[in-house]
Amino acid sequence: MMLWGALALLYNDRKMLKWQGFRLSEHVEQLKQVKIQKKRVIVDEQTRELFDWMIHISYSSHQPLLVYLNTFGEPYTQVSGIVESVNHPSGYLFLKEKGSFAIEDIVFMEFARAGDEGHGD
Repeated sequence: MMLWGALALLYNDRKMLKWQGFRLSEHVEQLKQVKIQKKRVIVDEQTRELFDWMIHISYSSHQPLLVYLNTFGEPYTQVSGIVESVNHPSGYLFLKEKGSFAIEDIVFMEFARAGDEGHGD
């Protein structure tokens, strides 16, 4: 019995620590397999100019926009809000109280109607 107690003091049982490396590598493999395939949406130059105009109107007149984003593929994520700034970090649109969104992810936008405000929360 005494021998077991002496061995217990010499050996530091790491419990689950010895399995952490295995679990981490397995988790990374699972993330690679679950990678989301989103279709690349090509928006032409005329539509981009329309988006720029709508962003400017929303910014200057505080009119809310309903923005459709291709962040996770179809169905598109919808967010509405008033534009607080453009190029919040470069290439991003910042909506008040909603956060920033990559301009390249914008698929479609329209001016929000009275019932559309707050949609996408």
